[in-house]
Amino acid sequence: MDGSNHGDIDFDSYGEGLGHDVHSTSEELFYPDSPSNASWSILKKKNGRYNDVNIPVDSTLMDSMFTSISGLYAMAIVVLGCVIPVSQIFSSEAFNFSFLFDGFYIYIYTVSIIFLIYAYVYLLRNKSLKLRRNLRRNQYSSPSSGSRGNLKRKYSFDDSRTYHTGSFYLRLGAVGFGIGSMIQSGLQFGEVFDTDTDPLTHPCKSIAQGARPIIRLIFTFVQLYFVFLNSKMCVHRYKTIARFGMMHMVATNLCVWTQNIVQETLREIRHLHQPDRGSNESSDKEISLVSSSNITRYRLGCHMNSLMSDVVETSSSYLYPCTIEYSLICAGILYVMWRNIGKRGQVPEEVANEEESKAKSQRMTVDCSRSSRGLFLGIFILVGTVITMITFFVLIRSDSYLSTAVKLEHLSAVVIYVVTSIAVVLAFHRMQMLRVNSDREIDLEESLLLLGLGGLYVYAFLSIISATLKEGPLDYLVVLSSVFRVFQGSLQTVFLLSGMRKSSWRREQERQKPGREYVTFLLVSNIAMWGLNTFEIQRSHANPVQLEFFGPVAWTIFNHLSVPLTIFFRFHSTVCLSNIWKSAWKRRMPAV
Repeated sequence: MDGSNHGDIDFDSYGEGLGHDVHSTSEELFYPDSPSNASWSILKKKNGRYNDVNIPVDSTLMDSMFTSISGLYAMAIVVLGCVIPVSQIFSSEAFNFSFLFDGFYIYIYTVSIIFLIYAYVYLLRNKSLKLRRNLRRNQYSSPSSGSRGNLKRKYSFDDSRTYHTGSFYLRLGAVGFGIGSMIQSGLQFGEVFDTDTDPLTHPCKSIAQGARPIIRLIFTFVQLYFVFLNSKMCVHRYKTIARFGMMHMVATNLCVWTQNIVQETLREIRHLHQPDRGSNESSDKEISLVSSSNITRYRLGCHMNSLMSDVVETSSSYLYPCTIEYSLICAGILYVMWRNIGKRGQVPEEVANEEESKAKSQRMTVDCSRSSRGLFLGIFILVGTVITMITFFVLIRSDSYLSTAVKLEHLSAVVIYVVTSIAVVLAFHRMQMLRVNSDREIDLEESLLLLGLGGLYVYAFLSIISATLKEGPLDYLVVLSSVFRVFQGSLQTVFLLSGMRKSSWRREQERQKPGREYVTFLLVSNIAMWGLNTFEIQRSHANPVQLEFFGPVAWTIFNHLSVPLTIFFRFHSTVCLSNIWKSAWKRRMPAV
């Protein structure tokens, strides 16, 4: 760097910078393992002249520093996201300061949208014209000069297992849950305008409250598009902005997760204590039932009686798990993308192959052989589960048949857990001869699976405690179903963690696919259990034993903390089983 530069301070390194471009070769940009040669260049006046003084700076240290700062920033946002909805509950003046509470969520959504727009404009814009220009220029350069050296790459696509961002099936699940989340946001936006009074003068409404759901809908859509298409992206330039942007989006998803749990817990408490929402009498009753705190006072005072409010009230119990699971998946994927910033991806040998490399990372093939028996047995379980669910909903409407409905729910669950446990044992036996990749570390898929299993444990152990310490006609059945729930979930998790590391090593195994019919059966059966959990156990009044032991407020809180993770465990089990079904019987050469 010469003295002609007019800045006082300049930062020079490979692919590093505080959001601005730097002077470096593309070889250094793409290979972060190259030697660190960063320096601070300061113009120092001496004897009436300015001279360059280069102070060496370890670029690895700068990377580490900004990585830590971005993590601390995300931690602060997440803590605020936990504190704000809880403070909003207990504050008697919450509505007067709703612009602050709603403003926080508008801020995190807006910043995330701005970062995604920045990513598309500066990182993912179409470079075809520049690529063609560089290819023509490089045709006249010798191979020794390094034709890649004249092109600065901003990102690559990494299809390796290191810091893996999840399979196609996981991203496909994110699409489904994202659709449910956007539907929920759209209904909440419609609720603001569906009243007899002016939304701007309504005592329970504000401009910020109306803007929040529509901004969240936009954020959900833009993030879904970004994650689905670019989850394998490794950023090599503008890394500081990328780090803060990725961690801000991780924090945003966790804040959405927390806010939805709090909101739906309050909604369920109101539903339990206020059967007649149009009556002021029921509101007073609700407050007296939870007189130890004003946990529902603010929400009850601002409940709106309208058609859209009834629609939101009815649909929220089915849509809010979609928002929670979508936020969980996106937070996990974005966290891995944050870890991949600056990592070395799989580099195409020629620049012209960049689009082919991206397409390869999104390509998949399907072989359905040796799956028919497991598929049809799984369909039989699925049909039986649907029949049980319909019968359950018919019976639970009547107080006289409530006990029968609960017995039917737990007995059907016990049958499914026993059958699927047997299938897991048989799958273990049939797949024992497959090669195991013992060098593979725990990745995103397995971390999410263990997180969901933790939620299943919480729900099951709370049920066991409540049924053990209380005497009643349903206690033994609740204990039995909960014990089998823990046993089946644990056994299946061990199988999934083992199965995702297995592959064929002989042509005979690739042709016969031993155990694939059991994997297919488990895949369909977990879909059935996912539906069973989604439509039954999330209803607090469907758990009278736990409700009576813990009380309506405590059990509703426990229920809304654990059930979404239990639902996610069943969904993610289908994702892991799909990966095993697709990959375990493909021959792979052992790593040398």
